Amino acid sequence: MRFCLLSVFLASWMPSVSGISIEINPPNPLINDTVLLNVVGITGTFRYSDWYRGQGTNATNQIIRINDRGNVIAGPKNFPEASLVSNGSLQITKAQKSHEGYYTVSVQANQLLQAEVNLRILDPSEPTRPPYTPRLLSGGAIAGIVIGVLVFVALIVAAPYLYKKYGSPVSDN
Repeated sequence: MRFCLLSVFLASWMPSVSGISIEINPPNPLINDTVLLNVVGITGTFRYSDWYRGQGTNATNQIIRINDRGNVIAGPKNFPEASLVSNGSLQITKAQKSHEGYYTVSVQANQLLQAEVNLRILDPSEPTRPPYTPRLLSGGAIAGIVIGVLVFVALIVAAPYLYKKYGSPVSDN
């Protein structure tokens, strides 16, 4: 049992230690800002970095690639405002609403690592909307659900007894 718990702990902890992530700089970019999608957490010898538009690493969505020699190769989804910096991070100059969406990076260093981020570009001319917050159930609603489930379970448990005691028809033969 201890080995199982240790395995679960290590499996959930290790990706956060050896993984990479993407930091958006500035954190809340505005239209026409220069945005850096900064790859952090790369350990070991950098070999190459691939950037993709969208979630996943489908070759048709590749924006750009850089290798350890600094060679840059444009992909099918490349756009003029996209460029790479030496550590494999993606820079977008004069960011527009059309640049919003998911970006995925695949980095080869000591191992192949991948991360994704959802980029949002704020338009100062649009009114700001508060972020969506899901509605939580009230205490009364939770209590009603719990009581309903308990009554339902009690009926299922009691049903065979009640049927045997009261539900069997008595034959008049």
